[in-house]
Amino acid sequence: MLVVPLLSVAAVGVVVLVAEVARPPGTTSLFGVELGMRMDEVMGAFEPRERGTWSLGATSTRAEPDGGDDTGISWTARAAPSDVTPIRARFEFHESRLAAVRATFSRSVTVAQIEQRVGLPEVHERGGAHTWDLPGSFCIVMEEADGNRSLFLLDATSPRYEGEIELLRRVDQLP
Repeated sequence: MLVVPLLSVAAVGVVVLVAEVARPPGTTSLFGVELGMRMDEVMGAFEPRERGTWSLGATSTRAEPDGGDDTGISWTARAAPSDVTPIRARFEFHESRLAAVRATFSRSVTVAQIEQRVGLPEVHERGGAHTWDLPGSFCIVMEEADGNRSLFLLDATSPRYEGEIELLRRVDQLP
């Protein structure tokens, strides 16, 4: 359990509160990053961080039902990677915690190479996509229409991603 100090200013002085924030149990680490991390932790832990640039922005343009404090950061490689490194990655935060990772790899990287590099467990292939229902998270690696490969890691405990996860689980039923 991660303990995070929260500061609150009161009329008489400063009161320090301690809140326990749990990361999803058994979370898969992707390039040093785990769901539940704070933004500063993600930026410090992302293994290829020195090989690219960061940008900050809103998580998405879709309407968010709970109007949360969502934000996101993106990382883009400065040059086309020659190894199994994303060409770009998007990190989505909900309530200041990492809730989704969306990484894109060049078409020269195979799905099998991504799986091996990330160290994902038993494969469930569906319609050309490989999916994993992991404790507290859902992961999919798939080939995109442009030939690039995508990897999504979503917080399965977040109502925000329920619909998307359900659609991705049915990817083999899509035309």
